[in-house]
Amino acid sequence: MFFKRGGVNVAPNVLSRETLLAAREHPEQYKNLCVRIVGYSEVYLRLPENMQLEILNRTEMSV
Repeated sequence: MFFKRGGVNVAPNVLSRETLLAAREHPEQYKNLCVRIVGYSEVYLRLPENMQLEILNRTEMSV
């Protein structure tokens, strides 16, 4: 369905919403948590807050 609607790239992260929230609350425990961003991977906590929230908000999707 994604591609039928014009989507051209999928970059899934296999992390739960709870893990991402925990990383924001306890960053010292998640220093090496990496996420996939279209074209590259980055340490989650190095991302600006708006990008962290974007990833968090699109973590759970229904089909």
